[in-house]
Amino acid sequence: MPEHSGSWPYQVEIEVPRADFDAKLRAVEAWLLEWEIPHRIGSSLGALGRMRVCFAEEKLARAFRNYHGGQAVPADEVTAALAADADDEELYDRLAGEYRDEQG
Repeated sequence: MPEHSGSWPYQVEIEVPRADFDAKLRAVEAWLLEWEIPHRIGSSLGALGRMRVCFAEEKLARAFRNYHGGQAVPADEVTAALAADADDEELYDRLAGEYRDEQG
């Protein structure tokens, strides 16, 4: 099994028609809450018709795919996205510090 970073390494992306996006998001959330499955909605791109749901365990992601469909997101794509998020956070922290210095 490949080594994953982050606390939500198992991600599933599902395609949803734009017209049905809100209803599908509510149905996904209801199913996950009913089964008490820890999760995070990684991104909900209604304009593009895609939703990404993140899980801490592979078996939970598999159960989700079996019920809702979708594709597992490759581990290297997840790792790259997490690295980009960390870089963005570092940049925002640095900019916030510079702004405080200018204001102070």
